[in-house]
Amino acid sequence: MKSIDKYKTSAIGWKFLYEHKVIFSLLVLFFICQIFTPIYAKTPKNLKAEQAKIKAEASEIATLLSSTKKEHKVSLNDLRLVKQQIANKKSLIESIANEIGLIDGNIEDLNQKIEVLENKFEDMKRTYAETIRKTYRSQNGYSKLMFLFSSNDFNDAYKRYKYIQYYTDYRKGQFKDLNSTKESLRANIDDLEVEKNTQKELLGKQKAEKKDLEKSQKKQEEMIAELKQKEKVLMRQLSDKKEAVKQLDQEIKSAIEKARREAAAAQKAREMALAARKKQAAKQQKKTAITKTPTKKKPAKEIKVSNSYHKKTGESLFTPAISTKRAKKFAKNKGKLPWPVSQGVVVSSFGTHPHPIIKNISITNNGIDIATGKGALVKAIHDGVVASKIYTPAFKWAIIVKHDDYFTVYTNLKSASVNAGDKVNVLQPIGVASRNQQDGKTIVHLEVWKGEQKMNPIKWIKRKR
Repeated sequence: MKSIDKYKTSAIGWKFLYEHKVIFSLLVLFFICQIFTPIYAKTPKNLKAEQAKIKAEASEIATLLSSTKKEHKVSLNDLRLVKQQIANKKSLIESIANEIGLIDGNIEDLNQKIEVLENKFEDMKRTYAETIRKTYRSQNGYSKLMFLFSSNDFNDAYKRYKYIQYYTDYRKGQFKDLNSTKESLRANIDDLEVEKNTQKELLGKQKAEKKDLEKSQKKQEEMIAELKQKEKVLMRQLSDKKEAVKQLDQEIKSAIEKARREAAAAQKAREMALAARKKQAAKQQKKTAITKTPTKKKPAKEIKVSNSYHKKTGESLFTPAISTKRAKKFAKNKGKLPWPVSQGVVVSSFGTHPHPIIKNISITNNGIDIATGKGALVKAIHDGVVASKIYTPAFKWAIIVKHDDYFTVYTNLKSASVNAGDKVNVLQPIGVASRNQQDGKTIVHLEVWKGEQKMNPIKWIKRKR
């Protein structure tokens, strides 16, 4: 009977959970949020650091925008920089708003603490005053000495003495607690004043940033209006660029195919060398068996097969063991690779996007475009081997660096300091960025490929913030 009752109770419990599954799910979600929220919670220190990075990026954008000469007309690169500036200002305003939210929360908490402490202080004052009045009345009518002398015996006198001592300590403790509460109250009031001043300062900053944002947005509208008048020119430029991108893609694919052929040839040469070594060892073993002459067996010498392509060292560029190790390192550093320039701002991201001016037209970017300073050095983002060096009128010099299965492509270089077959180390300069004569902007284009698959470079390089 007990087992049946137990079964019924269990069934009722499960039925209740099923009927209230939504509430149960929400409760579980709530507890999960409570557990993980502190991990991701923003603190004033984190927000200050975030704002510092945003301001540093804003300074870079302002410098790049001011680099345009007065005689240069507005270009798409200018518009992209202004768009990035607007996004930057919005991020800063949002960060300041988050900090203001934290300050508001702190002010609310402090107000609650102050209210509690004030009530506690008033209660303690009343209690202490009542204790003082009682003590004063008892001292007038019945002194401590008389209280002790009126004891029945020694034990009674000792107890009365300990009571007087306890009561005196209690009064001292009350006075100490009263002063401590008063100090806590004063400290909380001071903290509240600091928080209010910080809040006022942040609100001022937020207001100033919003004004700057409005200016940038107005500037963007003016640029769009000016560029719309050049729609035919932009269409021609877009058509030329598509052809240039097509040509560059073909060159990259050719370089990848060439690297694969050379890697396959190197692998085949290694296999042939291994087969020849085994054959030689078998002949030696057969000869020894026929003569039956006990001789000390020497290890067969390794037959070196030349599959070298490196100009200086003669080392194979695509030896499988070396290249696979390099590829693993490259993949392991996803999201940690350095930027190809010391300072820069991404003005065009990876993928297909609507054209900023021409309606119903989309543009595809196989990598990212980074605006940087005049004469900036372009550096390799990882160790590798230069697979190809190309020149096109549209992209100037282009350097393709191989990391086994991965390739990095750097274009729009005014000059290149490496050649095909050269080994390069991470952050080694490979060329100088080219400056656009039409708008005065210096844009470096970066691509990341895995085989023939184009990848988003922004996921491979370090995040600035």
